[in-house]
Amino acid sequence: MGEIRMIGFGFVLLSLTVLSGCKDRRYRDALSQLSAPLQLADSGSLPPDAAANVRRQALEVRVVAESRMGDAAAAQKSVAALEQEAAA
Repeated sequence: MGEIRMIGFGFVLLSLTVLSGCKDRRYRDALSQLSAPLQLADSGSLPPDAAANVRRQALEVRVVAESRMGDAAAAQKSVAALEQEAAA
């Protein structure tokens, strides 16, 4: 189970790495990397706490990428999902 958790966090870290080097504005690349941890978090293969952590971190990175792309509507939707996750 620990390996699966690390895979989820690995994808989130990969997205953060892409974002941190976004001088060329590769935000879409970072967003594409976030689908894997979000699917993993929603798959039921992680313990609930680990799934919630992976999902929250992926959503946080998604908000940053969408904001930097200037997509306010998408960022607001991601913020709403993050708030819903935090309230759960």
